[in-house]
Amino acid sequence: MVAWLWRILSNAAKDAAGRRQRVRDLVIGIGVVTPRASETVEDRVIIQIRDAELHAQLRGLALRDRTLIASRYGIGLDTRDVAGAMGLSPESTAKAIRRALARLRARLEASEK
Repeated sequence: MVAWLWRILSNAAKDAAGRRQRVRDLVIGIGVVTPRASETVEDRVIIQIRDAELHAQLRGLALRDRTLIASRYGIGLDTRDVAGAMGLSPESTAKAIRRALARLRARLEASEK
């Protein structure tokens, strides 16, 4: 059941990211906004490298931490909805998310050294 839930969360996060990118491309394509003039190819590559490092460190977290972070920030559920999906109280969910983020931050800082 946990693997099934994780797959749903993962797919929903990928879908949301894809939608955001398509909307961004559409808005730029029709000329509503222009891409940042200061954004160079090098800037884009650095962003992609940082994203790859973030994904690598996320994969190293425990399944519960990944699920909490993916639910809250990948899918965009609020704390109450994450709590309902995980079977926790909203207060303990908020605390668990903060702790998961702290563990992720520690992993990212350790990998930079």
